[in-house]
Amino acid sequence: SGDVKNKTFDYSFQVQLPDEWDPKLAKKNIGISAFVETDRCNPAWIDKCNQMDAVIVPSNFTKNVAKRSGVLEIPIFVIPEWYNKEIDKDHDSLKIELDETFNFLMIGTVTSTSADDDRKNLFYGLKWFCERFRDRKDVGLIMKCSFGKGTKIDRKLTTNIIKSAISDVRTGDYPKITLIHGNMSDKEIAQLYRHDSIKCLVAPTKGEGYGLPIIEAAASGVPIIATGWSGHTDFLEKGKYLDVDYTLKEVSEKRIDSRIFMKGSKWADVSEKSFKRKLKSLKDNYDLHKKNAIHLQSKVKTKFCKRSVMSEYNNFLNNLL
Repeated sequence: SGDVKNKTFDYSFQVQLPDEWDPKLAKKNIGISAFVETDRCNPAWIDKCNQMDAVIVPSNFTKNVAKRSGVLEIPIFVIPEWYNKEIDKDHDSLKIELDETFNFLMIGTVTSTSADDDRKNLFYGLKWFCERFRDRKDVGLIMKCSFGKGTKIDRKLTTNIIKSAISDVRTGDYPKITLIHGNMSDKEIAQLYRHDSIKCLVAPTKGEGYGLPIIEAAASGVPIIATGWSGHTDFLEKGKYLDVDYTLKEVSEKRIDSRIFMKGSKWADVSEKSFKRKLKSLKDNYDLHKKNAIHLQSKVKTKFCKRSVMSEYNNFLNNLL
């Protein structure tokens, strides 16, 4: 209505990239963003931060990205995201047929058809998995991925690109690769992590602002193999997950858009040797890693549940008021 349109609000919470924030929307304006998954962000974003009254980010990693990218004149608060609440409920496992008794799970959106430029690192993850478990009939990989949509067209595109990748990296019929595509409810996602044959989440990512699938797996008590860098290290406890070695490498020119990805910015170049070593360790020493995962689950469910995160927001709001 016209009354709402012309009204000056007391507070605004703007969940967008920093260059989309409007510092004049309300009397006090709070920007909320995960920024970018590289070691630095667009300096213009820091200028935008300084026009806001406060900024909230989901991880210390993101806070450090901002601090590394310019001179901050306003406070940045780290308030994490809570994991899928359905994980805390007593659900049965997802009713899907999986032939192998020991499956690894990889989740992510395909961000580039170039293996070197795909942020989630799905293609190299697939390649290294097939090489590590060559001709193994007892081990499988479940890939829950897409190009970002749950449509039939997206399913066809995703199926074609994964089939093509498999033909390039797998010499025989095994290990078996299973593709899951399409929108899933929070309940179905919680049930997926509970499936008896899914033993581990693998995330050879180049960078995460936070990492929702990773914290969902952690809250579910699923062992995790993940790159030892970026946002998810806020909630993954050292020694309780299998952290993959990496070096920082400049993002390729093809991904530089001078808005989100800046020239000279870096993300993780994941070690093939370390990733394969962690895969073997998880399979060979599953009971140990499952025990560590249960320890991590207890921490995550205490500190990163909805109640705990809402308490942090309440404290933030009380101080703001």
